[in-house]
Amino acid sequence: MDRSYQIKEFRSLFDKDDYDSIVGNGAFPLTPLSACLLLQLSEKIAQNERTLFTFLTSKDLYSLAAYVEQCPDTAFAGAPLIYDYFSQLLADEKDFAVHGEWINAEHAIDKAEDADAKSILKTMAVIRMVNLSDDIPVNEEYLYLATGLGKEKIENAIEILTKQNLIAFNKEAKTYSFHGSVSVNLQELISDDIKKQFTKINVPDVLNRVNKNKYVLPKKYNQDHCMTRYFQVHIINSDSFMALSSMDYLPKEKHPDGYLFLVLNQNKEKPENIRKHLEELNDRSVMAAIVEQMPHVKSKTQNLLAVQRLLNDKTFSKENEAAGIELENWKKTLLNDLNRAIEDAMEHISTLYTRDGSEKIKEKPLNRVISDVAEAVYNKTPLINNESINRHNVTAQYSKARNVILDDIFHSRMFEQYNSGTSAEATIYRACIGSTKNDSNLAAARNEIIAFIHKSKGQKVAFATLVDKLTGAPYGMRRGVLPIYIAEQLMQLEDMPVIYHDKTEIALSPKLIVDAVAAPDNHYLYVEAETVEKLEYIEGLEKLFSDYGEYCNEIENMNRLARLKCFIQAWYRSLPQTATTFQVGDYPRQDMRKLKRFRKALTGEPNPRELIFEQIPDIFEECILSKTLKKVEDAKKDIDAHTRRLKKQAEGVVKRSLSLPHSDDLQQSLKVWYENIPPKAKNSLLPAASQSLLNCIRDVVDGKSIDLIEKLAKTATNFFIEDWNDKTKDEFESVLKTLVSDLKKKEDTVNTQQSKKIMLPAEEGNKEYFYDFDPNELSPSGVFFQSALDDMVDEYEALDNSEKIGILMNLVKKLMG
Repeated sequence: MDRSYQIKEFRSLFDKDDYDSIVGNGAFPLTPLSACLLLQLSEKIAQNERTLFTFLTSKDLYSLAAYVEQCPDTAFAGAPLIYDYFSQLLADEKDFAVHGEWINAEHAIDKAEDADAKSILKTMAVIRMVNLSDDIPVNEEYLYLATGLGKEKIENAIEILTKQNLIAFNKEAKTYSFHGSVSVNLQELISDDIKKQFTKINVPDVLNRVNKNKYVLPKKYNQDHCMTRYFQVHIINSDSFMALSSMDYLPKEKHPDGYLFLVLNQNKEKPENIRKHLEELNDRSVMAAIVEQMPHVKSKTQNLLAVQRLLNDKTFSKENEAAGIELENWKKTLLNDLNRAIEDAMEHISTLYTRDGSEKIKEKPLNRVISDVAEAVYNKTPLINNESINRHNVTAQYSKARNVILDDIFHSRMFEQYNSGTSAEATIYRACIGSTKNDSNLAAARNEIIAFIHKSKGQKVAFATLVDKLTGAPYGMRRGVLPIYIAEQLMQLEDMPVIYHDKTEIALSPKLIVDAVAAPDNHYLYVEAETVEKLEYIEGLEKLFSDYGEYCNEIENMNRLARLKCFIQAWYRSLPQTATTFQVGDYPRQDMRKLKRFRKALTGEPNPRELIFEQIPDIFEECILSKTLKKVEDAKKDIDAHTRRLKKQAEGVVKRSLSLPHSDDLQQSLKVWYENIPPKAKNSLLPAASQSLLNCIRDVVDGKSIDLIEKLAKTATNFFIEDWNDKTKDEFESVLKTLVSDLKKKEDTVNTQQSKKIMLPAEEGNKEYFYDFDPNELSPSGVFFQSALDDMVDEYEALDNSEKIGILMNLVKKLMG
């Protein structure tokens, strides 16, 4: 109390006793300084004295009376309460000196977290607003007198705010101010920006962007037809409307059912000209209403554009951070004002113009007139009582349920399970199929689908032609239900439907039908008419490759051509490697060029229709499909027979290489050949490859091999005949001739010092074996091998010598064959 009396305002008006009585006691619980600030601030911003008295006596939020009632134990009420009460007036204040301080305070308050710090910021703002810096400076003393907070709390709050860089201390003036305060007059800046950049603007474009109520609903029509139809509100200048040549230029991102033009008639276009132009547009779903005036809309639109530009200017925002709050408030206010202006224009429409005439709104409400227009335009709309599916954009839950129905259609499943129940699948089925059997409008829509399919015979036709027709007048169907009706008709065809995504043929599936409706410009239908020739050709191919159908069950009943392609590729993939890779013919004049092209065509993932009707006839150079089928049969026989023929050729190689009789049985001939090998050669140790082959022949002679030629081929080349290439047969022959040569050498070898003989037990008694060995001429590997054996014998010293010798003799016997 005593420290507040030092303020000039009080000393000049009161002596000490009067001050104590009138100010100290009379203003309580306001601090004396806050009472002074209240008077000064109310004179600056309040429209009349009522604002001051309502603060003191009303029970409004932040009023003094409400504060006393809610906080009876608080010693003082200070400037923060005054700031809170007058905040709305401060936000609308025209005087930038006052309003700017409010912006600065709001910016800082938004960042401050401490309650005492926020009180200091509010008090600073009030003191700076009254602008009596000489008498009431913003320092710790006066902040204490204005808030009623303790000295320590004020010091702590100021320290917090300084560290947060929200306030700054002026050492010369010894006062505090807001850091980063608004340094520009925003209104002047906005006005200047409008002059420089937004003098000429397209007001309707801005209004269309900010309009919150972009659609008007024909409520009666929607109720009668159990769906939600909507017309887009589009604001346009009269000259732009008269220049509009087609509705295709307007945005259709939400697929509106029509348009309601609000024509801003700044050029005073005659109503008759507006109506005539609707006739020229020739679209019954388009309506127009003339708006003669929208007061202050242009200036508000200019202000909005300028405010948005400043908000998007990063440099400005960085230099004037506190201004962002004010600009956002302005933006919000301007958006609300513009939307109110649009609503007001809609409410004051007096006449609605259509292609066929005009309707006075006073006689019928606008919504009822639009319902009448919808009824006239969309008079063939099927009645589908399920808005969850009868819409353009279906939710994930109902999309999944629809796909189940589509899958049932594709696989010709029964639908009795959906005749009752509340599942999503059941409700969709009953709404789209079960309850629409007698719907003449749906019957007409189905005929449109059938006509589209007929149009697609022999040529690719974009789904857009069908989707646009069914979603446009007079049907106005929703995209959500179209896949069901399209799939329904496709599966009733005897012709073969093919769907392309751009240039790629895709197997028919529920997802593909949904995608075709969602992106109809990129999907095409092609229907191949089954003439007798094509049917016989397809049936012939199916019969030829039908043994491989078990690999294609997953695409059964979905696409006949895709299934046939799967049959052919399953056959090709089951072939031995040699049948898919041989390059040299099996007989003279075999057309290997066509065979190689045929095999190549079956690799990868060719489009089924192109493979069957284009590539295969082209490979065999036939335009008549019956002749193509015959050549495919011949090619398949040649490829299937290659492995068998190769085995016969391998037998011939064996007979030729071993000088066996050409016409005799191979096994019997080999037996005779083996028995006639001289004992010395037969019992001599041969090189590894020849020894393995000779052992194999011995096993064949003894009847131990089931497949004679395969056994010989695998032993000689390390490959079964199924895995041979064109060079392997020559390698096989070379190994056989080498065996004959090695045996001949052993037979003709003269006994030398290196010639060794060993007697080993056999089934028929002891048997002599021959080998060459010079202990003085061991190879490096032989030396190492002998050393390793010596070490091994020594290591197993505990093993009986007889056992050691027996083991070593078995090894020798094995090596001798």
